[in-house]
Amino acid sequence: MKKRLCVIFNRSNMVMLLCGIMMLAGVILIKTFYIQTFVVRGNSMYPTLENGQTVIVNRWVGGFRSPRNVYEVGWAGYIASLLYDDRHIDSILAVDRSFSYTGRRLPERDDIVAINIPSNDRFLAIKRCVAIAGDSLHCYVDTASLSSLAKLFTIIPQKGSRIDCRRLSTCQIDQMMYNRDFRFDSVDSTFIALDDFIFVMGDNRKASDDSRLWGPIAVNRIIGKLL
Repeated sequence: MKKRLCVIFNRSNMVMLLCGIMMLAGVILIKTFYIQTFVVRGNSMYPTLENGQTVIVNRWVGGFRSPRNVYEVGWAGYIASLLYDDRHIDSILAVDRSFSYTGRRLPERDDIVAINIPSNDRFLAIKRCVAIAGDSLHCYVDTASLSSLAKLFTIIPQKGSRIDCRRLSTCQIDQMMYNRDFRFDSVDSTFIALDDFIFVMGDNRKASDDSRLWGPIAVNRIIGKLL
């Protein structure tokens, strides 16, 4: 009798354990590939979004896409920051590595999107898409507010677009050399866009670092669209 009860008890524990593991795996998969919560930091999207507000991002917009790095997944980024120092993490992120996604993740104008910041893959930002690939920038943005890098793009680049080095300053060439979303073609001295791009800005223009500083954002840097 005792043995029979012990067997039933052990089987019950095993079933509960397996259910717990499956639920945990399901939560991790959903947060990694489908939806994810982010906390707004700063007032760049005020009054649409406020500092400290929690938002939900749909990562499945336009197709499947694996995370670009651990910092796109909150719990993974937190663990990474505990295990490794900043210098080691930065050296890993500096390596140009591919990642997979299917479908096209082209947002529409006025969509609010979560993105990887081009200048530092460790940081994410939530901004509004104001122009998409092929748009003339001056129709949507006051070009006087653009940085020297952003001023290169009178037209938002499409995949395969070329920028001639002969019309760039030395400083602009150096900036483009570090931009992993473009490939330098030494044969004809041009930078070739590796993806379609969008132009993003914060709703609170005076308190926002955005594409006016970074330049257009490659579509592969889009994490998802706010629900």
